[in-house]
Amino acid sequence: MKVYNGRVLMTAFLYVSLALFAVWAVLFLCWRPARREQVIMSLVGLALAPAILFLAGNGGQGVSAVIGVEDAVFAFSFFGVAAVCYEVLFGRHFAVPRGARGTPARSAVAWGVRLLLAVSAWVAASVALQFAFEISIVRAMAAAALLVGVYVVADRKDLLGNALASGFFMAGLVFLCEQLFFLRLYPAEAALRAGTGFIAGVSTDTLLWAAVAGFAVGPLYEYVRSLKANR
Repeated sequence: MKVYNGRVLMTAFLYVSLALFAVWAVLFLCWRPARREQVIMSLVGLALAPAILFLAGNGGQGVSAVIGVEDAVFAFSFFGVAAVCYEVLFGRHFAVPRGARGTPARSAVAWGVRLLLAVSAWVAASVALQFAFEISIVRAMAAAALLVGVYVVADRKDLLGNALASGFFMAGLVFLCEQLFFLRLYPAEAALRAGTGFIAGVSTDTLLWAAVAGFAVGPLYEYVRSLKANR
């Protein structure tokens, strides 16, 4: 999520977004079984980006409510990578259990509606938390994502590993991208990021959002489609 101001920081964010897209492309090419999931969740992230920026822009956070290329690329890539990183890293494949297959059209509508409801609940909870506790949209989105993720793993305990691995991986990936494309390219600006609120120059809010969003997004597709891991 873009929480920066200034042309230099926006340029650095574009580099971070492109790096995430490169990871997205590698996963897409290397893991055929999850391509459908990766594309669908990427489109969900792309659809969420304008809503997130609108909330940020109207919440006094100093962020433009107009979506830029870097925002679209980041949201698209982040959601796609978070959705399939667990499967790729651990070689797991999720599928509809035998005997649970119904009419394809009805099944698609059913899980599509569940996915829409889950995403809508995420956005609605973010709005409620932002205005109720007067916190930044980044923290509100993170808190709402945590609620969604906890609900998913409470209902499907077999997805806990997926959620945790996705959260850790996405936080680590965002941290690495920030280190490579902000701290290395713009050391003068990075030097200003010291003290409370930063870990090695990377915003703790950004890392928190990446971890919790990964925790929620990682198992979400499997949950709404009732997919089970093949043993």
